[in-house]
Amino acid sequence: MSTVESLLKPLQVGRYTLPNRFIMAPLTRTRATEDHVATDAMVKYYTDRASFGLIIAEACQIREGYSTFAYEPGVYGKAQVEGWKKVTQSVHEKGGLIFLQIHHGGRATVQCNLDDGIKVCGPSEQGIVNHSCPGAFAKDGEKQPYPAKVHALTEKEIEYHVKLFTVAAKNAMAAGFDGVQIHGANSYLIDSFLRDGANKRTDAYGGSVENRCRFLLEIVDSVVAAIGADRVSVRLSPLNAYNDTTDSDPEGLTRYVCGELSKRKLAFLDVMRGDMFNPAAPKEADRWARESYTGVLFSGLGFEIDEAEETVKSGRADGIIFGQKAIANPDLVARAIAGAELNPIKMETMYGRGEEGYNDYPTLRAQRLSVIRAAEDEAEAQDEAEAEAGEVTEAAADEEAPREAETSQYPHLSKEEVDQINAAFDSIDEDQSGKLDKTEIAAFLKAMESDSTEDEIESMIRVYGGGGEEITREGFLNMFEDQSDGFKAEAAEHYPNLGDINTFVAVFRRFDKDFSGKIDAEELTEMVQSISGEELTKEEAEAAVGEGLTLEGFLTYLNGRSQKKEDEL
Repeated sequence: MSTVESLLKPLQVGRYTLPNRFIMAPLTRTRATEDHVATDAMVKYYTDRASFGLIIAEACQIREGYSTFAYEPGVYGKAQVEGWKKVTQSVHEKGGLIFLQIHHGGRATVQCNLDDGIKVCGPSEQGIVNHSCPGAFAKDGEKQPYPAKVHALTEKEIEYHVKLFTVAAKNAMAAGFDGVQIHGANSYLIDSFLRDGANKRTDAYGGSVENRCRFLLEIVDSVVAAIGADRVSVRLSPLNAYNDTTDSDPEGLTRYVCGELSKRKLAFLDVMRGDMFNPAAPKEADRWARESYTGVLFSGLGFEIDEAEETVKSGRADGIIFGQKAIANPDLVARAIAGAELNPIKMETMYGRGEEGYNDYPTLRAQRLSVIRAAEDEAEAQDEAEAEAGEVTEAAADEEAPREAETSQYPHLSKEEVDQINAAFDSIDEDQSGKLDKTEIAAFLKAMESDSTEDEIESMIRVYGGGGEEITREGFLNMFEDQSDGFKAEAAEHYPNLGDINTFVAVFRRFDKDFSGKIDAEELTEMVQSISGEELTKEEAEAAVGEGLTLEGFLTYLNGRSQKKEDEL
C-alpha cells in the first residue's frame, strides 16, 4: 500500500480547511454548450471528484463574445451563473470545495471564436507564430494558425479588462464557488503581459519586471477588494514556453511577482514547476516560489504519487496539483491510499463533445465489482450448464453454501452491498492478513465513499475490533449491517422502549469479540452492568442466554426489561 501520509494531512487555505492536499487542476475539457453554459455532464464530472482536497474548475471565459476554446464555459452572464450553480451545489453536497479559474485567452485564440467586431488582443501587436490553434479549440473545427499580429490593448482597455476579471469573480461567488483562481499562466492574456518574450510595450505596462507585473497585480487588488483575499488565488507558469510565451529571466520574474503576491495574503499560489511540452526541462519554478512566497503554495506538472508525497513532506510545496491523473481517476485519493493501479488517460478524448473520456473512467470500487460480477456470472453460467447436464454434485452445492450464508447473516444488506464491502476490503488488505489497521481502515472507508474522522475510526475499532486494534472483514460487514436503514427501521419497530438503538448494538458488538453472533451469560452480565449499572444474578443471566444470546435476543431482552420497569412505575 502506498504511503501518502503528508498528502492526507488537512491544510488551511484562506477561510477553508482542505481535508487533504490532492488538488484537482483547472482542466479545459470543452464540454459546455455553445452559449458557454455548464452542462449536466459537467455536474457529474466535478461531483465525481469531490474527494479531492480542492477542485479548481476549468478556465472560464470572462468576456462575452471572446472565447479561447470552442465550448468552454463562461461566467459573464446570468445563464452561465445559473449553469454553474448546479455544479457547485452538487460538489458541496458531496463535501467538496471548488474554486473557479477566471480566464482571458488574449492572443491565444482565433477570429472564428470571437463575436463580430471583437479583435484578438494582447499586450503588444506580436502574435503567436510558432504554434497553431488545434481544431478542437476552434469553433469551426479546423486546425489553423493563430494571428501573427493582434490588437495591442490601450491603457483604457486594460482598465476595462481589470473590471472584467472583477465582475467574473463576483459572478463566481453568486454561482456558489468557494473562491476564484486568476489565470496568470500558460500564455494567455495575463501571462503574455508578465513575460518579456510576448510583452513589447514601452509604457507603464511593459519593459521592467515591475511594469510587466502591473496588470496582474491590478487585477488581484481589484478582485481582492470585491470578494476578499482569502477567496483569491493565482496561477503562474514562468517556465512554460507554450504559445511563444517565454521570458529572459524567469527566476527574477518569479521571485518578484511572488514577493508582491505575498503582501496580498491570498488563499494560495499555484505554480507550474516546468514546461509542459518539454518534460526534460528543469522544474525549478516551485523552488523559486517557495523561497519567495510566504503563503500556501501548490506545485504542479507531471507528479507521480510518491514524488508528490515527498514534495509535500519536504516542505517544497503545501499541496500538489494533479491534472491528467485527476481526469483519468475520479477517485485518485482512494487509489493513492490503497496503492492501487491508476487508469491511463485517453488523450484522444481530452477535448470533445461527448461522455467518452469524460464521465466513463471507472473508479477502483467499480473495477473491483466488475471483476466480482464477472466471476459470479461465469460461475452461474457453469452451474446452469452442469444442471442442464444433470451433473450438479454435492461438492458444488457445498461450495455455494458459504456465499448464501454470508448474505443471510446480514439480512439488511443486499448481495451487491456485501460484494462492495468485500471488494473494498480485498483492495486494501494487500497482505491478506484478514484485518485492517487504522490507516488501512481510513483507506477502506474512502473506497466505500464513507469518510470518517480519526475519532470516529477509533470508535469503530472499539466496537468492531474484537478487543484488538484492527477490524476484520466480518467486523465491517457487521458495521454496515448495523448502520443500514433496514436494520434501523426494523429495530425502531420491534424495540420501541430502547430509544437510541445504536448504543445497545455497539455494546453487543464490543462483547461479541469472535463475531459468532452470540454472547454467553457472563458477557450478558457485564453488558447489562455497563449499560445500566445493574447486577444480574447468575440464574437470571443463564435463563436469558440459554445456549447463546443473539443480537436480536439481546435487544428483545433489554426491551422487555425496560417495559417491565415502566409497568412497575
